[in-house]
Amino acid sequence: MLLAFIYSIVLIKTSLLGLGVVSIVLSVAFIVALRLNLPALPVNAKSKFIKSFKFVLFAHLLGYLLLVSKLLLIDGWQDVPMFIASHLIMHHIWSGLIAAILTLTTILKYQTFIAKPKTAKST
Repeated sequence: MLLAFIYSIVLIKTSLLGLGVVSIVLSVAFIVALRLNLPALPVNAKSKFIKSFKFVLFAHLLGYLLLVSKLLLIDGWQDVPMFIASHLIMHHIWSGLIAAILTLTTILKYQTFIAKPKTAKST
């Protein structure tokens, strides 16, 4: 179980650093590793981690799709500075949003699978 959380932490860090291609490659590798049952996990935990890693994969791919679509809308050299500035802003917001969502889902998984809530004693 610890290895799956380490996978999530690595993806959070690469997303925060803005390493989109690295995050895509790592999320594919982590999905394959979980499918090969490298960290032995219960079925429900494995499916939740795979779902999170697929989110990272598709969110980064969507970010690159947005970049290419913005690139195709450039009319001339006068649009290049605005393209660069808007891409930097979009890139920081998008990467931070991906990392924030993955952080929250990882914390929820930790509370669900590791930090089991204590049941109240009935008197």
